[in-house]
Amino acid sequence: MRLGWGAVLLIMILFFPEAKADRLSLLENKFLELESAQKDLALKQQEVVVLPSDQSGPIHSFFKDELFIGGFFETGYEMIVGPNTPFQAAEVESLLGLNISATFSDQLRLSSQFLTGLNIHIAHEHYDPLTSNIGFSNQRIMSGYVYGALIPQGYLEYRMSDHFLIQGGMGYVPFGYSYQQREPVLFERRGGPQMIRTNPLVNPLWAGVNFQGIYALEITGGNWGYNLYSFSPVEDPQYPGVGGRIWWARKNEDFKFGMSTQVGKLGVVTSEALGADLQMKMKPFMVTSEFVHTFVHSDDDPWSIYIEPSMMIVREIVLLYVFADYADSPLNQAVFGNKSGTTNPYKKWEYGVGVNWLPTSYVRLRLGLTYNDYVGGSMQASGQDRNYVSADVSAGVTF
Repeated sequence: MRLGWGAVLLIMILFFPEAKADRLSLLENKFLELESAQKDLALKQQEVVVLPSDQSGPIHSFFKDELFIGGFFETGYEMIVGPNTPFQAAEVESLLGLNISATFSDQLRLSSQFLTGLNIHIAHEHYDPLTSNIGFSNQRIMSGYVYGALIPQGYLEYRMSDHFLIQGGMGYVPFGYSYQQREPVLFERRGGPQMIRTNPLVNPLWAGVNFQGIYALEITGGNWGYNLYSFSPVEDPQYPGVGGRIWWARKNEDFKFGMSTQVGKLGVVTSEALGADLQMKMKPFMVTSEFVHTFVHSDDDPWSIYIEPSMMIVREIVLLYVFADYADSPLNQAVFGNKSGTTNPYKKWEYGVGVNWLPTSYVRLRLGLTYNDYVGGSMQASGQDRNYVSADVSAGVTF
């Protein structure tokens, strides 16, 4: 006798109760899942967003969707030694930076940065003359820790188009490359070019307003951009200064050239700074160079120049670099305790080599070696040989 499929199913249900229970349970679960999915879909189609009572007005928190937080941390260890400099070594820096930005609309955003850390600086780095006569040693030594916090950047930006946007507040001056480094851990060598330490050269922060824009030039096959900003001079902030920059770059950014200027008060004297910068990228090679000349007095005009070739090797995990810096700082001042002392001019070369290892794209470990070579009449001060060698080891992470 031949049985139909209906009879077979009936026999299984009657004589295999476990199979009956399992199948019914499975069907029931599937039905519940389907029912739940249908309810979710219906709710989404009819969803009405209701703000809490404290957010029912036009002002409400953008923390969840529009606030962006990032930053960096760097720590560095340095060793120095020279003919008249005893061997010294210490952890010279631990720096934490926090970047916060908020986007209010396609045109309006907020950008800010907060820095905090501790530092051991080199006291009497250039062998300050005459200090021993007033109770201070003129020997180059690593001094005690200095703690501090700073807000170097905080501005509100309104973008009308790529050709014109305005920023109000304070930020890093767009003067070449070294002054625009928002995150020191991204420097190819720790501490940056010599010109940052040559005083006085350029006011490091703009304050007030900063206008900028970018244009595409099909004729030249690249883009050009501009900046025009105001700043408060460090020496005499009651008189505002102005600065500007014009740059041109190929579309793929493998070649970029810029020119910058600042005009402001340095005490009672008008100071003018002119600069030029150049960067070329030819994978795996890159060359960065900058020049700055500040006109203060006819015979006392500080200036600085550097060139820094580098090469990325081992699948862009290791970066090798060499550099040469020159600084002529006739207005450098010796420091007696917490007060400025006599003028302590110097002319100095810095030669160096180093290696960066990037185990991940967010972590950088660095070893650098620098020879500090004072030249001309700057070779000695108070009978002391100024030259010395420094080596530094540092680690940085961005997040």
